[in-house]
Amino acid sequence: MLNLTKDHRARLDAMLESPLPLAQVLLSKLGPKERSFAFVAAAWLAGVDEDVDPKEQERLAEIQELLGVDDVRGD
Repeated sequence: MLNLTKDHRARLDAMLESPLPLAQVLLSKLGPKERSFAFVAAAWLAGVDEDVDPKEQERLAEIQELLGVDDVRGD
Protein backbone atom coordinates (compact mmCIF):
# COMPACT_ATOMS: atom_id res chain seq x y z
CA MET A 1 0.00 0.00 0.00
CA LEU A 2 1.64 3.20 -1.25
CA ASN A 3 5.05 1.64 -0.63
CA LEU A 4 4.85 2.59 3.07
CA THR A 5 6.56 0.82 5.90
CA LYS A 6 4.47 -1.43 8.10
CA ASP A 7 4.62 1.17 10.89
CA HIS A 8 3.46 3.98 8.62
CA ARG A 9 0.62 1.84 7.23
CA ALA A 10 -0.50 1.05 10.78
CA ARG A 11 -0.45 4.75 11.71
CA LEU A 12 -2.39 5.66 8.57
CA ASP A 13 -4.96 2.93 9.22
CA ALA A 14 -5.39 4.19 12.80
CA MET A 15 -5.89 7.76 11.58
CA LEU A 16 -8.49 6.66 9.03
CA GLU A 17 -10.38 4.72 11.70
CA SER A 18 -11.02 7.89 13.73
CA PRO A 19 -10.56 11.04 11.63
CA LEU A 20 -10.29 14.47 13.23
CA PRO A 21 -13.28 16.78 13.03
CA LEU A 22 -12.66 19.54 10.47
CA ALA A 23 -12.54 22.16 13.21
CA GLN A 24 -9.48 20.41 14.72
CA VAL A 25 -7.43 20.37 11.52
CA LEU A 26 -4.56 22.88 11.77
CA LEU A 27 -5.70 25.08 8.91
CA SER A 28 -3.89 28.12 10.32
CA LYS A 29 -0.64 26.61 9.06
CA LEU A 30 -1.85 26.73 5.44
CA GLY A 31 -1.07 29.68 3.22
CA PRO A 32 -3.55 31.16 0.74
CA LYS A 33 -2.44 28.93 -2.15
CA GLU A 34 -2.63 25.79 -0.02
CA ARG A 35 -6.09 26.78 1.23
CA SER A 36 -7.33 27.29 -2.32
CA PHE A 37 -5.80 24.00 -3.43
CA ALA A 38 -7.38 22.15 -0.51
CA PHE A 39 -10.82 23.50 -1.42
CA VAL A 40 -10.40 22.71 -5.12
CA ALA A 41 -9.31 19.17 -4.22
CA ALA A 42 -12.31 18.73 -1.91
CA ALA A 43 -14.70 20.04 -4.58
CA TRP A 44 -13.17 17.76 -7.20
CA LEU A 45 -13.44 14.72 -4.92
CA ALA A 46 -17.06 15.51 -4.13
CA GLY A 47 -17.89 15.65 -7.83
CA VAL A 48 -15.68 12.85 -9.13
CA ASP A 49 -18.71 10.55 -9.41
CA GLU A 50 -20.62 13.34 -11.20
CA ASP A 51 -23.21 13.33 -8.39
CA VAL A 52 -22.69 15.79 -5.53
CA ASP A 53 -24.91 14.64 -2.70
CA PRO A 54 -26.55 17.31 -0.50
CA LYS A 55 -24.40 16.12 2.43
CA GLU A 56 -21.31 16.66 0.27
CA GLN A 57 -22.57 20.16 -0.57
CA GLU A 58 -22.93 20.90 3.15
CA ARG A 59 -19.44 19.60 3.87
CA LEU A 60 -17.99 21.65 1.00
CA ALA A 61 -19.66 24.78 2.40
CA GLU A 62 -18.15 24.00 5.81
CA ILE A 63 -14.71 23.44 4.28
CA GLN A 64 -14.99 26.64 2.27
CA GLU A 65 -15.87 28.63 5.38
CA LEU A 66 -13.10 27.08 7.47
CA LEU A 67 -10.53 27.69 4.74
CA GLY A 68 -11.79 31.21 4.09
CA VAL A 69 -11.73 30.81 0.31
CA ASP A 70 -14.09 31.91 -2.44
CA ASP A 71 -16.08 29.23 -4.22
CA VAL A 72 -14.02 28.60 -7.36
CA ARG A 73 -16.33 25.95 -8.83
CA GLY A 74 -18.42 28.46 -10.76
CA ASP A 75 -21.78 26.99 -9.66
